[in-house]
Amino acid sequence: MFMNKIIKTIFTAAAVVLIAAFAGTAAGLTYLSVNELSPADVEPVDIGGEPTIEILPGDKIKAMTYNIAYGGMGKGHTDPLDGGSGEEPADIDEIADNLTKIAKLCTDRMAHVNFFQQADINSKRSCMTDEPAILSGGIYGRTNAFAVDHSCVFVPFPIGSSVGEVRSGLLTMTRFGVDSAERRSLPNDYGWPSSTWNRKPCMLVERIDLGDSGRQLVLINTNFEEYDSGEVRAESFKVLCEFMQKEYSNGSYIVAAGGFNAQLPSVQHGKYEDSADDNFTPLELSTELLTGGWKYCTDSSAPTVRRLNAESGAAEYSADGFITSPNTIVEHTETIDTDFRFSNHNPVVCEVTLVN
Repeated sequence: MFMNKIIKTIFTAAAVVLIAAFAGTAAGLTYLSVNELSPADVEPVDIGGEPTIEILPGDKIKAMTYNIAYGGMGKGHTDPLDGGSGEEPADIDEIADNLTKIAKLCTDRMAHVNFFQQADINSKRSCMTDEPAILSGGIYGRTNAFAVDHSCVFVPFPIGSSVGEVRSGLLTMTRFGVDSAERRSLPNDYGWPSSTWNRKPCMLVERIDLGDSGRQLVLINTNFEEYDSGEVRAESFKVLCEFMQKEYSNGSYIVAAGGFNAQLPSVQHGKYEDSADDNFTPLELSTELLTGGWKYCTDSSAPTVRRLNAESGAAEYSADGFITSPNTIVEHTETIDTDFRFSNHNPVVCEVTLVN
């Protein structure tokens, strides 16, 4: 009898623990679902700041794209999603220092347009820093627009050391007056419940009237999915290409920039080592979707990204750059080799003339 009571007590306690765990998990998933980022296909985006110059057909512009990895993925840091340990996240001082140096680098290069990816607002991983505000304060005389592509009240991974709250996205800053800005959703294949905590890739599109010419400059900032088999990135590229061709057919000039998480066709095949593993599938984007004078602008003399699977000796490859329309002339493209001190990405600069 005594032994039966002990066994019954153990089973009862185990059942209570299991029920509590199930209830807690269900409550957590419900909370994540209620707060899931669910953007429309197209949404307007607010424009802040003040322009300082006008642009017209025939002018040359300089643009820079930079995935700043929320200021927390400089040298010495890894990410569990990429196969790293992620044991020592950046603290507030390191993040502030990285952002200061990123802003100085951008100021020194004097670009007319700055495309940023992975800029955080109110995220645990970046110590709740308002990074768009810091960058806007450090790079003067520009309009700014921000589009969220990752928003989750609690990212539950990695287990035991959760990323916590994340709100991050695309930031475009330009010296030109922006007439409209919008967020346009890109494909993703995450089903519930992983859709509640994963990124929702998008394009941040800005339109700039070119004086009284009746034409526009269309700026596109994007950051494709990374941890898919390649199909989502390929589909995102197709969506981007179709959108750019439509805008070009209306007489617009197009400058698209960002992190494609894939190799643009202008990068020599096999230039960098194959970085495939269980966490990442390399991809080379198709040359068939854009023909007739479209330009892929890269400089593969230096890699633009290092994998976050090791503190040193990580795989490096080229995944950042520009695509411009046939009515542009690309004067110069340069990857700025920062040795990945401030981010696991290097910035890329492109100078483009709008053919009159």
